[in-house]
Amino acid sequence: MPHDLADPARLALLRSLDLLRPHEDPSFDRITAIAALATGRPTALITFISPDGQWIASRVGWDRLFHPLSESFCVQALDSENLLQVCDATGDPRFRDNPLVTGPSAVRFYAGQPVSFAGYLLGAVCVLDSQPGELAIGQAQVLQHLADLVADLLRVRLERAQAEQARARAAALMDALARSEATLRESEERYRLLWQTTTDAVLIIDDGGLICFANPALETLFGQPPEGLIGRSLGVLQPERLREAHARGLAAYLRTGQRRLNWRATQTVGLRADGTEVPIEVAFSELEVGGRRHFASFMRDLTERDRAQRALRHSEAQFRALTALSSDWYWEIDAEFRYTFISDGATRSGLIDVDQALGKRLWEGCADADPDDWARQKAKVLRHEAFRDFEMVQTAPDGTTQVLRISGEPVFDDHGSFTGYRGVGRNVTQERRAEDARRALEDHLRETQKLEAIGVLAGGIAHDFNNIAAGILGNTQLALDDLAAGHPAVQSLQQIRKAGLRAREMVQQILTFARRRPKRPAHCELRDLVDETLGLLRPTVPTSVKLEALLPARPLRVFADATQVEQALINLCANAWQAMAGRPGRIQIGADEVNLDRAAVDRIGRLAPGRYVHLCVRDDGPGMDEATVKRVFEPFFTTKAEGEGTGLGLSVVHGIVAGHGGAITVDSAPGKGTTFDIWLPTDDDAVVTEPMLLDEQPPDGDGRHVMYVDDDEVMTLMVARLLERAGYRVTVFNHGAQALRCFESAPWDIDVVVTDLNMPGTSGLDVLRGIHAVRPDLPVIIGSGNLPQELLVDAERAGVRATFDKQNTLEQLPALLAHVLGL
Repeated sequence: MPHDLADPARLALLRSLDLLRPHEDPSFDRITAIAALATGRPTALITFISPDGQWIASRVGWDRLFHPLSESFCVQALDSENLLQVCDATGDPRFRDNPLVTGPSAVRFYAGQPVSFAGYLLGAVCVLDSQPGELAIGQAQVLQHLADLVADLLRVRLERAQAEQARARAAALMDALARSEATLRESEERYRLLWQTTTDAVLIIDDGGLICFANPALETLFGQPPEGLIGRSLGVLQPERLREAHARGLAAYLRTGQRRLNWRATQTVGLRADGTEVPIEVAFSELEVGGRRHFASFMRDLTERDRAQRALRHSEAQFRALTALSSDWYWEIDAEFRYTFISDGATRSGLIDVDQALGKRLWEGCADADPDDWARQKAKVLRHEAFRDFEMVQTAPDGTTQVLRISGEPVFDDHGSFTGYRGVGRNVTQERRAEDARRALEDHLRETQKLEAIGVLAGGIAHDFNNIAAGILGNTQLALDDLAAGHPAVQSLQQIRKAGLRAREMVQQILTFARRRPKRPAHCELRDLVDETLGLLRPTVPTSVKLEALLPARPLRVFADATQVEQALINLCANAWQAMAGRPGRIQIGADEVNLDRAAVDRIGRLAPGRYVHLCVRDDGPGMDEATVKRVFEPFFTTKAEGEGTGLGLSVVHGIVAGHGGAITVDSAPGKGTTFDIWLPTDDDAVVTEPMLLDEQPPDGDGRHVMYVDDDEVMTLMVARLLERAGYRVTVFNHGAQALRCFESAPWDIDVVVTDLNMPGTSGLDVLRGIHAVRPDLPVIIGSGNLPQELLVDAERAGVRATFDKQNTLEQLPALLAHVLGL
């Protein structure tokens, strides 16, 4: 199909259709409104292209009426008869530098279906959006139907223009014929030529109904040669059922002069020579020739127009059905801002009663909307400005809160006068709820990731600090052993030892938060555990604070470290009554078994669907604001005055719960109290390797040879002195590789190996594997300031004999050696 923009025939067709100028066309406006509604896009256009640029004949959600070709998307659509779809214009080299893409319009998505008419591609029906996307198959078919509908409207427009031209020519002819018989004779040849060339069929009949003249176009319309009709009755061109009625009507007019038909345009049917009927439009004119009354008829074939109208009605029915199925709706208001049309989708939205809304103004019936928002919106409408995606909150008839989004644009007639608004509406409640849920999940994920990062950092700091604490405690104890009881330094060393013990305990709390694992798990009955916790708390909690337990009758069992769970409950309750600051209050501990589905675990986070025991600690204290809630589990964060807390209590609770494979959430608001919810799995068969319990007073080392490996020089010096005093022979190394080389030179001289787990270069596990490669039977003991579960499992698989916490070296290591060596 030719699509040369400068083709003279194409330009002549555009001019004859009066398309190369900005103007308003209600038929086109209906199509753009349907295009926007059917595709869910905020902007829809009908455009026509000339060498000068792109003319916009109808628009929804668009302000401009003309664009140069450099800005036109539609000119690209004229390369074929198929739909042009640009999913993201910023990634398409044809459009990414287009001013409509880079400028304020920020067009990202375009879909345009070319309009084909009379063998030419004249323009396109298109939709645009500032968001990238893609049309569904049904939406693409809708644009194709709409483009065909535009072509049908162009055909009707062209036929009407031609009819008006023919009628004008006929009127001039009739006027000339009516002037006088002499004028008729003088002009007969000229007007006969006009009749001979017109595309309308022309007949002249006398007052007896006989045909006096017929032009060549009559043969095209009726299949009858004009010369064969002269002198015959008009009835030969009429179906039999109409002949008698026409004869009576002509006689009545000749008698009374009263017209019963519209002489400018009457629709009827004619009879072809082959016996078929053809729909026609007839215009009449009366004249006097030779003292007798004559009548001229100008006839047009309406077959194509009727087909176009049927197609238009069919398309309108299709789109009425489409709007009836859509949850979105289309609306129109008049110049008084009163609703004149609302599609059925508004009823399904649950917010608008169409029968009650029709006749009301746009801003009436919105009692639930924010008055300030509506005041600004009303001012914009009164100024006849377009608006997009205006949202308001309303209460539906069922009492639920719903969010309504509407868009609209003003409509003006050909003279620029305001005639009303048209637009679309949508219930976006579910969309808003989904967005709120997504934001909540993102916030939860960020908080979880932040706590995990803090946990890793805290674990690393605690590991290093454990080495320091172990060195301080060990050397302090050795110094105390070296001094007489009355020595002046003993008191100072004892204070150093107390401070070291406090530091070690604080490090243990940090590790509880960081390591994410239980210490000594076993099958626990939570009802008994809650009762024991309340028994411990009641003597310490002020009498003004009531402690209550809300527990079911059936057992609640979890595989957990009872001591840690008890510690978590005590910390939560202590945090609650301390927040009450001496005011009366109530603390409740509840527990029950629940089944969490996918939606529930997604909301809570870090859990898999299944059965859980739900623990709840609730108080009616002062509550916390949103900023405090977000940081409540961070280590060292506290709202207490300086010196009244370490900020580790709730972070330890978080670590305990996470270490048991559970989750904890907090719900609080100022003046509303606080609720901590804990979910623990009901069944957990995990096996954890832990340091074994030993006697407090181990026997003498009996000269056994101990190889001790640690990169911390303070620890190697302290452990060497500690073990030598316990009767062992000790060889120390600060590098694992050096220890292995020495061992390989005399492997049978060593009775036991003690090594640090985390060392640069060669780790404790590397030392263990190197030792067992030579002597698989040699006992190896591993110590660390942080023993996470995965490293314990690796050590157990590698054949470690025992493990210990380095911060407890002074108390544990001598007894552990005696146990391993069988002393």
